[in-house]
Amino acid sequence: MTDPESSYNEQELELLASLRDLKSDDWQLDSPPPHVWAGIERAIREQPSVEEALPPASDPPVQTRLASRPVLGRHWWLVAASIVAVLCLGVGAVALFGGDNTSEVVVTATELTSDGLDGAPEGLRGDASVIETTGGQIIEVDIGDLRPASGEFLEIWLIRPDVSGMVSLGNARPDGRYELPPGLRLADFPVVDVSTEPYDGDPVHSGASLLRGVLPS
Repeated sequence: MTDPESSYNEQELELLASLRDLKSDDWQLDSPPPHVWAGIERAIREQPSVEEALPPASDPPVQTRLASRPVLGRHWWLVAASIVAVLCLGVGAVALFGGDNTSEVVVTATELTSDGLDGAPEGLRGDASVIETTGGQIIEVDIGDLRPASGEFLEIWLIRPDVSGMVSLGNARPDGRYELPPGLRLADFPVVDVSTEPYDGDPVHSGASLLRGVLPS
């Protein structure tokens, strides 16, 4: 195998030997003279900028296409979020206005009038409907603009056809909706009656009816 140092002359071998014998304490770094730094700064100023060094673009349409791609990359999630929001609003609208599972079906209904009622003003009209809901049957009584006289109140009743019994549904309510007492059969109490009652503490019907009608069986 050839010795690498055999290619050096005697003077170069002596220099290598002296370098091998150097220790860390035998050398130090010296600052370069001022004219060296001045030459470096001048060389940097004379170098062309990055933009000047780059060759002119040969295919501008490619640059245009590449510049347009990041727009979708940055904002695709905004588009997706908007679509999801619109879908959610649509589902919410269906739930509020078209997707209500609570159903109400009118089972039977009748007109209420003051015709033939002693002491009742002529021409009074109203109506009563029996409605089947998810919670059971209720009765809805519409008395229109009928108002009690001063010192009195209106009460809603269900009465047997032979007037052998009656059940009070309570004072007239603004919404006109009343729950039927548990176990009550409308076939047994088909007469709907609206009476005017004095504040005398007597729970019995006053005998002064303003509206009356019969629910068909």
